[in-house]
Amino acid sequence: MAETSADMGLPKGFTALADFMEEGKIKPWTFADVIGVVKDFRAPMETRHEDMKCVLRLIDISIQDQVTWDVELNIFRIQEKDMPKCGPGDIVVVHQAKVQKHSGSLSLLTNRATTAIHVYPASRIPPYPQPASQPLMPSMKDAGHKPRPDVEKYVSWLRQNIKSECIPDAEVFATRVAQSIKGKKQKLCELQEVRDGTFRDLIVQVVKDPFDSGDKVTLYVSDYTENTSFYNHAWNGQTQDGGRDGDPYGYTSGKAGNPNAQVDWAGPFGKRCIQITCYEPHASLIRSQVKCGDWVHLLNIQIKFGNNGLNLEGFLRQDRTDFARKMSIEVLDPQEDPENVHPALKNAIRRKRNYEKEFKAQKKEIDSRNL
Repeated sequence: MAETSADMGLPKGFTALADFMEEGKIKPWTFADVIGVVKDFRAPMETRHEDMKCVLRLIDISIQDQVTWDVELNIFRIQEKDMPKCGPGDIVVVHQAKVQKHSGSLSLLTNRATTAIHVYPASRIPPYPQPASQPLMPSMKDAGHKPRPDVEKYVSWLRQNIKSECIPDAEVFATRVAQSIKGKKQKLCELQEVRDGTFRDLIVQVVKDPFDSGDKVTLYVSDYTENTSFYNHAWNGQTQDGGRDGDPYGYTSGKAGNPNAQVDWAGPFGKRCIQITCYEPHASLIRSQVKCGDWVHLLNIQIKFGNNGLNLEGFLRQDRTDFARKMSIEVLDPQEDPENVHPALKNAIRRKRNYEKEFKAQKKEIDSRNL
């Protein structure tokens, strides 16, 4: 008779994924061994540190009844050939991954010196009580860690006892992987490059206090590049392309413009700023963590023309994939780790300094003419 989920505990030294969901159960920046079933996979992509990154989402017996729960494993390796290749229902044994806390949630990331990963393809796992065997070990570090017999027996038991409804079917899984591969091309761009009908990542500064309209929050952001399809913030405070009713700063159009709507606009002037409408759950994060002057990294911003058809706007909505819990906005602090500041942020800060220097000189010249 096959054992049930109540009959077999985790092998010694391994951590249940439910512990990642319980506040205080696991300390960040410690190391953990886990065994999980692959629920989702984000294909390898290059990082700015000249290595590769892929992401797995794992579940196990302890969290299979919580449909929104899983644990993210971030895998960093120098070469793509050293990355694991996973399918739905594959079982991954992870040795000595580092626990991190990001945006309030615990996840795992590999450590080059300690982490080994063994992948057991679902199609090759025998029925329990036969132990699994011959895992895929893509890197030399993986191959250097010998599988334990008790772990391989647990792998076959887990495969037999995990609920099938927790695992996406092969077609859905393949579609998600294909979407992640399509998204590998560089989405991060400067505001001068954004175009209608695209989704882009942005590193920008919040130049006006976020405007809260209840079900959404509006940001006004700039990276100090110019885009001819942006609204023109004139220095004299006059709107030039019309203003939109209900827009607190008269940024874009819709109906008749209010000639006084831009009086309190502090800059940047010209076509250097875009309005981004942010919906939940991002709106709640913005209310609590984002203020004027902050630099932010925004992911997957939809770019399209506003109601007037003249000015581009951005929209940040909830991600509907299994990676949905990851927030698409991150506050950046250039002082936190000066040696590893993102190049795009460095360039934007430099452009801001140049803009302010140029604007100050122009303002001084104009003021002198009016004396």
